[in-house]
Amino acid sequence: MKKPLLTSLLQNARFSYLLVGLLTLASSARSQVNVGNITNSNLQAPLLVSPNSVYVLGNYAYVASAASNALEILDITNPATPLHKGSISDGGGAAPFLYGPSSVYVSGNYAYVASVNSNALEIVDITNPAAPVHKGSVSNGAGGGHF
Repeated sequence: MKKPLLTSLLQNARFSYLLVGLLTLASSARSQVNVGNITNSNLQAPLLVSPNSVYVLGNYAYVASAASNALEILDITNPATPLHKGSISDGGGAAPFLYGPSSVYVSGNYAYVASVNSNALEIVDITNPAAPVHKGSVSNGAGGGHF
């Protein structure tokens, strides 16, 4: 049996958020542990294959999902039962450079997603977490941003 692989860790004053293995998001408070499993069978979040990075802001966790080529947004108001809120994936004009996202950072109403396979930075407007929107991007060797 394979051992879980910790792929990302983010901590704030109240919780630690871990991405472990392929599809588990765990959070722990100081004296208790609450674990919410995120899988295709128990959550409407089909874009969580090989999550690489998580960024938590307020009641939302933003997950860069490498094999899904997507940014997945989860409502973690109750960390024991995270819920799918929204997502945006590579291609089709929705997000042209989310091929192999490896890292995510959130500031204000924007998520900044670095994608290894695209050699790019994708900028996503997350004003409405249920419906994230491609805002802009910049890729290696493309001569500048695409807005």
